[in-house]
Parts: sequence; C-alpha cells; structure tokens
Amino acid sequence: MKNSRSFFQNAQKAWQDKAEAAEKYSARLSFLRVIFFLGAIAMLFFFYRWEWWGLLLTAALVLPWSFGMLVVLHNTGNKRKKMAQLKLRLNEDELKRLDLEIDQFETGESFNNYAHPYTQDLDIFGLRSIFQWLSRCVSPNGKKVLAHWLSKPGLREEILERQNRVRALAEITDWRQDCMATIAYHHSEELEAFGILENWLKNKNQKRRTLHTLVPILLTLITLGLLVLASLGLILWAWFLGMVLINFLVVTQANKRLKKEEIKVVDRYAGLKGLSEVLEKLGHEDFKSRLDDYRISIQGEGNYKKVTGKILRLMDWTKARGNMFYGILNMLFFLDIHIDAALESWKTNHSERVLRWLHGIAILEAEISLADQTFAMTPATFPEILETGPILEVKGIIHPLLQGANAISNTFSIENEGSLALITGANMSGKSTFLRTLGVNMVLAYAGAPVIAQSMRISLMQIFTCMRTNDNLSEGASGFYAELFRIKSMLNTLETSPIHVFFMLDEVLKGTNSDDRHKGALALMHQLSKSRGLGLVTTHDLPLGQTCEKEKIAKNYSFNSSVEGEKINFTFKLEPGICNSFNASFLMKMMGIKI
Repeated sequence: MKNSRSFFQNAQKAWQDKAEAAEKYSARLSFLRVIFFLGAIAMLFFFYRWEWWGLLLTAALVLPWSFGMLVVLHNTGNKRKKMAQLKLRLNEDELKRLDLEIDQFETGESFNNYAHPYTQDLDIFGLRSIFQWLSRCVSPNGKKVLAHWLSKPGLREEILERQNRVRALAEITDWRQDCMATIAYHHSEELEAFGILENWLKNKNQKRRTLHTLVPILLTLITLGLLVLASLGLILWAWFLGMVLINFLVVTQANKRLKKEEIKVVDRYAGLKGLSEVLEKLGHEDFKSRLDDYRISIQGEGNYKKVTGKILRLMDWTKARGNMFYGILNMLFFLDIHIDAALESWKTNHSERVLRWLHGIAILEAEISLADQTFAMTPATFPEILETGPILEVKGIIHPLLQGANAISNTFSIENEGSLALITGANMSGKSTFLRTLGVNMVLAYAGAPVIAQSMRISLMQIFTCMRTNDNLSEGASGFYAELFRIKSMLNTLETSPIHVFFMLDEVLKGTNSDDRHKGALALMHQLSKSRGLGLVTTHDLPLGQTCEKEKIAKNYSFNSSVEGEKINFTFKLEPGICNSFNASFLMKMMGIKI
C-alpha cells in the first residue's frame, strides 16, 4: 500500500531542490545576458573604430542571433523554475489537505445557492467546505464542472465511468501533477487564460467583408508599383511618399475599427499555449496506456497540433506589433488587417473544436481533483452504485473533515419507500453531524469520488435537507416560517422528483411550542411514511419517538452521553432505540442557570 504522506513529503523535498537549482541557473543566465550585451556593444564599437569591416559585418549578423539564443535559454530556464515552484506548491498543498488545513484554498462560495436542496446545509461550498477540501481545479470551467457534480447526481452510467477514470488517474500521480502545473503555469489571479480564450472564441464577428481585405491588397499593389516607378526615375518620390501617407491613415482607421480585442490577442496566447501543452500530455504513455479512449474523446479526430500551431504563429505576429520593422511592413502590406482576417477565419473554422477541447480539459481538471483525493486516501473506498432502490447502506462512515486518529465511525442502513429513521439524542451528542456525514458522503458518491467509509451501497436519489433555517428580517420571515417553507419545498420535491428522494430533517419543527411541535411532527412523519422518499429525522421529542415506534412508522435510533462529575462524556456512536440520557439541565447549570 502506498503511503501518500511519504510520497508528498519526498516530492516536496525533490521539487524544493529543483526549484532552488533552477533559480540559480536563471540568475546566472540573467547575468550572462547583461555581460554579453555590454561585450557585444564594445566589440561592435572597436570593430567600427578600427575599420575592420568584415568582422563588423560578421559580428552584426552573429551577435543578435547569439543574444536571441541566450534569451531563449533564459526563458526556458524561467519556465523550468516556475514549473518546479508550482509542483512544490502542489505537494505542499496536498500535505495541508491531509492535515485538514484547508482554509487557504478556494471556497467555491460563488456556487452557493441558498435555495438548493442540500448544498447550504451540508457545507458543500463556502469556508471549511467539501469543495474547499476537494477542489484542485485551476481554470474557472474546471471549478464549474466540479461544482456541478457536487450539486446534482449524474446518471448511474456516468458515475461508474467517472469512477473508472478516477481510479486510473489516481495511479499516475506524477502525470497528474505535471498536467495541473502546466495549466497553472498559464493562469494567474490576473489572467484566467482558458476563460479569456473561451470568451474570444465565442465572440465571432459576423461582419467580415471581402472588400475589407481586397482594398488593402489593391493599396499594396499601387504602393509597390509607385515604389518601382520612383526607383526607375519615371515618377517623383513624392507620389510614393504620398501613397505611404494614405496607407498610414488607412491603417490607423482600421485599427480603430478592428478594436484592440481583435488585434491584440496576446492574452489569448497563454490560453492556447496551455491548451496545446495539455493536449500533448494526453499522448504521454502513462495516460495513453490507461485512458486512450478518454484521450480520443478529448482530442477528437484530426491533428490538434496543426490547428493550434497555425493560430499560435498568427499570434506570434501580433506579439511583434511593437517592433519597428513590423510597423514599416504594416504600412506597406496592412499586416494588421490581414492577420485579423486570418484570425477570424481560424475562429470560424476551428472555434467549435477548440471549445470542445476546453470543455474536455475542464472535465479532466475536475476528475484530477477526485483522483488526487483518491490517491491521498489510499486505500480509497468507491461506493457501489445500485440500479434498484431506494437504499443506503454504509459501514464505518466518517465525515471527510473530521478524519483523524480520534475520528468515530458509524454504521447505518435504510431502504424502501416510506422508511424513516427517527434519531433522538442529547445536546452536542452528534445528531446533526451524523446527518451531514451521511449527506456529504452521498454527494461524494454521486460525484464519482471515493467516500470516507469502509463500504457504501447506494442507489440514485435526490438529496434534500432541512437543517439550517434562519430568520429573514428583510422578508419579515421568522425561523419557524423559514423551516415550514423549507418543508413545503421538500414535500413538493417528493411529489415531482423523477427519482426517489432521500431527506434529512434536523430538529424538526424546533421553532414552536412543544405541543404544536409534537402534533405537527407526528403528522409530518405519517405523511413522509407514505411518500416515495426515505430518510432521517432528528428530535428532542421523546414522546414522538415512542409514538412512532408504537405506530410502526419509524425506526428509533439515538446518540447518548453520560455525566461523570463535572464532565460530559459523548460516545458519538449511533445506537438502536430511543435516547436514554439528556444533558440540557447539566449544561444550563454549567452556564450559571440555577435549576
């Protein structure tokens, strides 16, 4: 069995050493560039002064090329340094996740929907959330895909296929880290490269005109003709210079029309470069030997290198627009206009394919998140997704954010329509945590991720929770009214959901007096026992448990505690039967209330 902590610690040390070595290499090349530049200037000066024209011409040709090679080596060294730093951070982050130090990671708060059937109650998004613990995604689309999986159960076939891919990805940790570092290299807080590229691809200009490119061609031919005639002495140079001025005015006006977002595509370069590099990594033997069908589904048919290569070359031209020689050529040949037309033509021909690639990479990012967690949890438990149900059966289940040496697991099962589990228990005994433990692991199961349990058997069900209901001052709604509104939404879901509903109600009808609570809760239990759903309800109402047991509409469970001197001991273990110990009076005495 692999020890994930040892792997991450060893990788952290290795990438720390590589990052430091790359830093030194980059610093030496920076110093060498400065020395070379100063030496080249001095050499050219002396060759000129001593009138060594042959050497001067040779140096003028060789030195710029040599300096360019130094620049290439320096850029390569900088990339190697950044990649080493990114992989170092990846392993540092994994060690933090193993210790549940996740507060620094993205919360996914933007995906929170307070009306959602379960994400708010189960802390799927937000601070100390499942998304914060699970997501390794870099691109906005990757995060959206993962958030979607955590918010809605997929089809059984989709979940099983995802499980298989995640298992395979979990076996190639070096490849996963290399892939994610590549994506991160082309992203930053300021530049979301894939998102910028996607927006550009979707923003097609339908007003391209044939005349738009024919006019520059005609002007170019006239300009070159005047240049030839002037060179032969057949016309004055003023005619040629006048035509250059006209060209200048046309280029200036064209730039205004074309807008910077069409010509200055440098920001998209990072996205395309990153996309091309990730697509290339799919051909690596580690990935290809395990997931070749998956590779084909992302890359599709055809040569992706040819498609991305053409646009990258066009973008290389746009990156040269600040060059003086580019300006001269632009005046004669209207490069901006022709490059813009070529970019738009490329978008028309290839945008749909590239958008599919981006979507495929987003899915890959989300599945790498699941695979990273699978590797970290080795040996990981993947749930058995059943065709028939409804059923939930778990052994040794633990909340993902409560793992550790002192974590207490529980075993539970429930099946068939109308089945109810009524849980009673003392304050702080673990009732709410148990509901969230079940709910969160169900969400992970439906996302295709491993669960924190010894085993899980589960059918597809719509999760619905009623756990956190608060006052809404702006709408004049009390906490009790908010709970009733939530229950109404749950009842509507029970009637309309195409699949069975698994519901969890915490402290049912807690916002009203004990008589009304008992009467209403009992009526609700009867109603739920006749529905197409099944689930759990927690309460402090012992008579409710007794009545439900007598009328056989629910099975009783409990969490118990004991008081020893000035200390309360909690077992946090689910037990059959109604709770036989309560601690509210003891807690009130501890807080100074004289009972």
